[in-house]
Amino acid sequence: MTELQQKPEQKPHHSGRYYKPVKREGKTIEPGQKIRYIIHDHFRKKSKRVIPMEIITPDDSYDAKRYSELLDKCCKSVVEQFE
Repeated sequence: MTELQQKPEQKPHHSGRYYKPVKREGKTIEPGQKIRYIIHDHFRKKSKRVIPMEIITPDDSYDAKRYSELLDKCCKSVVEQFE
């Protein structure tokens, strides 16, 4: 989850990946609003790298490999404090 800092049209990078599909579905997001998404395909360069939670369907999948990598990184950062 992240927070939108400015209008999506003004932000040229990753927030556009989130905003465009939401806009196509007739929904809006405003600056300061928290946005939630799942990682669909982390290594994909274009569309559907992430899927906004507002428009996810039961047929959509998540990138289990990427979530495993993130969990591993998180666990290592906690455990290394005790080594």
